[in-house]
Amino acid sequence: MPSSYLHLLGHVVTAAHSIGESGDLAAALSKGGFAKDRAAEGEKLAHAAEELMREKVDTIGEDRPREHAVHVAAQEVEMWMQTVTFQVKKAVEEESAVELVLARPIHAHDHTVTVVARALRMMSMLQCDDRVYERLGGVDAVREILNRGHALTKKLFRAADMRLAPEGDEAKLPIFGRLTETHRLLALWLADLEGAARTAAQKDERLVARLGLVPDGVGIPVGGTSFAVVLHQRGQTDAPDPSNVSDCAGWSIGRQGRNRENLGKGWVNPQ
Repeated sequence: MPSSYLHLLGHVVTAAHSIGESGDLAAALSKGGFAKDRAAEGEKLAHAAEELMREKVDTIGEDRPREHAVHVAAQEVEMWMQTVTFQVKKAVEEESAVELVLARPIHAHDHTVTVVARALRMMSMLQCDDRVYERLGGVDAVREILNRGHALTKKLFRAADMRLAPEGDEAKLPIFGRLTETHRLLALWLADLEGAARTAAQKDERLVARLGLVPDGVGIPVGGTSFAVVLHQRGQTDAPDPSNVSDCAGWSIGRQGRNRENLGKGWVNPQ
């Protein structure tokens, strides 16, 4: 379950919109115990959560550096989305699949929330719709795209968390208690949705992917974009023999000028 306020909010926006636009999805979730009227509840909750973010700024005042960090991070996610949009439009023939991936009808009142909501839908559809990922070059090619998007959205979530976090005695102000409670309600709504989605995914994983969710054991795994994680085909997880070393970006023997961007835990003292 995501812990960032912005992640939860964007996810609720994506899911509520997707349920509203698809009767088949609403019916499938209803069979799993998630009633059709819960979408309207999610929309109302998301709207209140957005208003609370604005109220926080009105109460505490604008923090220019933190606001700028969020703005820049959101722009980076948008640039990633524009690249994916170009790739999908060029490679995928089925217009219905293209529209589902691009998620253009999804809108929130706050632009940053809209960016997150669309990015979550884009990533889940890339993972679960074989009409899309096969045309984009298959699993390995799309995993690289997804890992980039995953890393950029995580950066945005961290910036947004800093923007919403109290400083010093500010934590005692009522606005932060309300933010905490709204965070809890967003998480509960999504937890209920995920339970129903697991049931619906057994019949149609593409349908469930519209929610921004990827069912367990389905699709292409993402994440692991730190420098300590091997992401390439020739990656090594065991230390090589220093007496018999060939060039490989997966491990740097002593860091003798090669692989300078390999900043993981793979340093081996040269013999």
